[in-house]
Amino acid sequence: MVPELIRSGRYVPPTLGLLFDARINAAVNRQGLRGALVLDVPDGSPAAQAGIRGATLTADGRIRPGHVVIAVEGEPVATLDDLLAALDAHGVGETVDVTFSDGRSETTVPLPLLPGG
Repeated sequence: MVPELIRSGRYVPPTLGLLFDARINAAVNRQGLRGALVLDVPDGSPAAQAGIRGATLTADGRIRPGHVVIAVEGEPVATLDDLLAALDAHGVGETVDVTFSDGRSETTVPLPLLPGG
């Protein structure tokens, strides 16, 4: 991040192109969920093509988890902050192996890092 700031005067954070929410993730982490809960996966995205699903809301307003990011490049992800730090270790345009859990099984998907901001 610092070299990019020095070189270009701005920082464009790498992102997976998935939707996360800090408050929701903090709440589910306090309840014992480890990882970063995916809230939405854009249609047609590499993650969607790999079968990754976001959370859904039940009729009574509860969150039903879809997939949760549990590792990036083999390094464990316990919180959304862990995920953001792991992504910051890489640059936009790189591809990283992201491990997801749906509560029953785990799958690792190579995903390109997109410009965030």
